[in-house]
Amino acid sequence: MKKVFIGILILLALVGCKAIDEKKQADKLKYAIYSFEGAARWSYFDKMAQFYVPKKGEIIEVPLAIEKVRVTDYKVIQPLVMSPDESEGTQMVELVYVFDDEQVIRRTRFVLPWFWDEKVKNWRLRPPFPEFPRN
Repeated sequence: MKKVFIGILILLALVGCKAIDEKKQADKLKYAIYSFEGAARWSYFDKMAQFYVPKKGEIIEVPLAIEKVRVTDYKVIQPLVMSPDESEGTQMVELVYVFDDEQVIRRTRFVLPWFWDEKVKNWRLRPPFPEFPRN
């Protein structure tokens, strides 16, 4: 009887630990989205680029012309939709921006493909980095 009781306690502890890990993962996703949004709103493109994980042999490049871009608004067009196993999620956003030399309001929409990166135990984005077209 004592062995059964200890077995049940161990099982409950393992289930509880998994629930805690899942909550930490969900909290990290909220923080990653919040951090990315903040970087975008303040036009910190180098910080935005840090969220992207390139494929093997690829480099995430932030275009040089982006230095002339100033983001004026960040809107969530489609809220985060998670995969059934909650290891990936997608969200569509719109950035409103201007080029310093034109002051014409422009908009770009793009999908943020979030995924749980087991190596760094955090949420990352798959490329490509958003583009900021002039036309």
